[in-house]
Amino acid sequence: MNIQSIKAIPYSLPLSKVWRSTQGSFKSRKGWLIVISSDTGLRGYGDCAPMPEAGTETKEQAQICLHEKIKAESGNRVDTVFESLALISDCPATRCGLETALLDVLSKNSGLPLYRYLNEQIPGSEKIKPGLMNTIQVNSNPGSVLEVSPEILAKQTASIIKFKLGIDTPEKEMAALKKISSELEPGVQLRLDANQAWTFSEASKFIAACRGLPIESLEEPLQQPDPQQLEQLQKQCSFPLAIDESMSMFEPETLIEQTRVERIVIKPMREGGLVNSLKLARQAYAANMDVVITTTVDSAAGTWAATQLAAALGRQGQNVAHGLATSDWLSHDLGLAPIIKSGYIQLDETPGLGFEPFDKVER
Repeated sequence: MNIQSIKAIPYSLPLSKVWRSTQGSFKSRKGWLIVISSDTGLRGYGDCAPMPEAGTETKEQAQICLHEKIKAESGNRVDTVFESLALISDCPATRCGLETALLDVLSKNSGLPLYRYLNEQIPGSEKIKPGLMNTIQVNSNPGSVLEVSPEILAKQTASIIKFKLGIDTPEKEMAALKKISSELEPGVQLRLDANQAWTFSEASKFIAACRGLPIESLEEPLQQPDPQQLEQLQKQCSFPLAIDESMSMFEPETLIEQTRVERIVIKPMREGGLVNSLKLARQAYAANMDVVITTTVDSAAGTWAATQLAAALGRQGQNVAHGLATSDWLSHDLGLAPIIKSGYIQLDETPGLGFEPFDKVER
């Protein structure tokens, strides 16, 4: 099977409100929809959405890399192009978009949903049985803990709600957190993300103040992540600490051993695609760490890819809620995103990625 054409269709998707964190803020999500057509008539889609603050290349770097790969790989065999993507090390979002589109073609050709194709092609975990309806739990993501009104809180249907911290003082955010906790339905827990906002002392005090609150986990508490300090903080917690942005500060070979926390956050756009992400997840599981798959506020194509990856984790991936409910932040999208009902996404046996663009996108 050969590639007939590769297209990179630029997009700019406005957000319904400004996304804020200690890493910065943005009002739109920009990138390229990758479309790969094969000589068998199959078409695959992927999302290349660079976000340097999340650990990817810049948009300018992605554009150059995409141009080079499209020129070099058009007309080549699908399997050889897939293998050549391993050479892309400095443009992870570009690699993610191209790899996802190729996996979409390959999984459609095999008659398998992408999560099962990926699970079977990358050895190292229990195989997912055919016909299994995969149910993926997700957390809701309303934004900053200081921006959540009772009306917004009442609309949250997931049992895990994620809030951004570090935008104001720890004292103000803790006060808001305690108020929110008093208004939660029984069984609802809070996932917190400080985005590297605090000193060790501030983080330690905040964790101590969390005692008695329904905290599910805390991501990136330290401005300067240090293995020993993270280990000390983890020992203070009755819930997992997680690393996300700081993963790039550690060597891939020793990431799991060095971090000394109970959870890692994996973003396919940052890790260079689904294959790298799945391998990293299996390393984490081998070290008894939790894995959370999240988007980087991607288009529907990228959200489908991250969802398929979460399903490819099998039963281990069903132990936590994943960060896949970001499509509501976009005022419009490239296609329909995965449907979320009461905090869950269900995938069936439809071959491929599951994404189809709206007609106007490909014109």
